[in-house]
Amino acid sequence: MDDYAIDVGCALSDIPTTSARNPKAGLFTSKSTFSSPRTANEVAIPLSDITCLDACGEELVVAVHANVKKGSVCETAWADGDGFPGASWAT
Repeated sequence: MDDYAIDVGCALSDIPTTSARNPKAGLFTSKSTFSSPRTANEVAIPLSDITCLDACGEELVVAVHANVKKGSVCETAWADGDGFPGASWAT
């Protein structure tokens, strides 16, 4: 993994998307680029950073994107889960 981007909201509408409703990882609130590739990473997002939390119930929407590499092949990767409503394969 070369980098990651994470965003958390109370609804899909809280996650930055394009006009076609595909997630826009470049606008996610938490992101980092690594100086050397990693196979895993842990990220803690304080509940106080989730501004909609006071207004939502128990469920949150978490979108996680990473750029990954195997040998010389680079790809994008999304965390597993329900998909976004756009034409992207992002979940």
